[in-house]
Amino acid sequence: MGAMSERVPLFVRLTAEQARQLDDHVQRVGRSKQDVVGRLLASSMAMPDDGAPVPGSVGQAAAPVPTPVALTVSEVAAALQVDEAAVNERIDAGDLPARRLGDEWRVGREALADWLGESDVRRPAGFRPTA
Repeated sequence: MGAMSERVPLFVRLTAEQARQLDDHVQRVGRSKQDVVGRLLASSMAMPDDGAPVPGSVGQAAAPVPTPVALTVSEVAAALQVDEAAVNERIDAGDLPARRLGDEWRVGREALADWLGESDVRRPAGFRPTA
């Protein structure tokens, strides 16, 4: 494994509003906080000394980022706002459809959406679907 793929912990303090915005953004784009922060850092560091934006960096329209077809356990946990252990329990129980890729589980976006539609949904008494 090269030095570029080595990961080290980073601890930062954000305002409550910044943390909420980051949470909202990662959920909306379906990426991990690690990926979003890494991309922001890379684009911020691409700024030349004179402050003029580099094409594709902050201040310029960036190329669209493809939406992943399959999510990691961490990404599923973030999207569902649960811990990774809860996701792994559902996978181990055979409840949440997933595929092993190497030594990691992946959950398809469509499979997750289907599972959410079929999962143990609690509805108020007297609730009747419109269709």
